[in-house]
Amino acid sequence: MRRNQRPKYGYYVDHVVDVFGAVGSLGVSVQLSMLALLKGFLGVYYLAATVVAVEIAILHNSFWHERWTWGDRGLFGAPGGSPDSLVSTPRRG
Repeated sequence: MRRNQRPKYGYYVDHVVDVFGAVGSLGVSVQLSMLALLKGFLGVYYLAATVVAVEIAILHNSFWHERWTWGDRGLFGAPGGSPDSLVSTPRRG
């Protein structure tokens, strides 16, 4: 290995970990914001508001992980839905 050369996978792994953490943090923000909106402003029962807020956060995270975290793998638009979601997300194929 040359003196200033990066390891083959080191930069990629660091990038994926950073992006994964950023998407996860945004997901927490989305969930808490939706919960505050649904329960606080719209008066939805807290259990129903939690279910909706979690589902929206899952869809948000699935979209951004496919688009940004794993975007270089060409998974976006693959046939099938998101397996970790209550709602099957539409795909272009």
